Amino acid sequence: MKTRHRAYAYITKESRLLLFTQPGTPEAGIRLAETSHEVSCSTDKITGVTMDVKAHLIKLKKDSGDRVSEWARTINARKDEAMATLRDEGVEVESWFLCSMNGDDYLLCYMRSENMERARQVANESLCEIDAYHRQFKRNAWVRGSVTELQLLVDLSREMDGN
Repeated sequence: MKTRHRAYAYITKESRLLLFTQPGTPEAGIRLAETSHEVSCSTDKITGVTMDVKAHLIKLKKDSGDRVSEWARTINARKDEAMATLRDEGVEVESWFLCSMNGDDYLLCYMRSENMERARQVANESLCEIDAYHRQFKRNAWVRGSVTELQLLVDLSREMDGN
């Protein structure tokens, strides 16, 4: 059974930032936050860690349907590897959707990460086979220069309200 933890932050009077997984005092702290974490908090107040949220629409090359199907089967079959790379990247959620519009096929990618720029850097430098496979898929199936970042309008999560 997988256990989910929410991260909490605490700023001490000495302006040191502590992160921990259970609400309470900083004595329950696990580690000091790295500078790359975005944290929303004020002095002596506990709050959740802010997450980056991104969605991209990616146009696919004509007749790439078989490649897309093979890629999805491979990622799902090698889920343990893919999940390990998500942990390395600091990614909480990565979801992919296939859609067709006006005769063209697109992938929609939704991601939630502690730090999207760090996640991108780790993924690009990764030597893991599953990441190399994904990079090759991008070269084979995506229309070069067709990635469009979508505008976030609403982002709701039950974890935001603590319930």
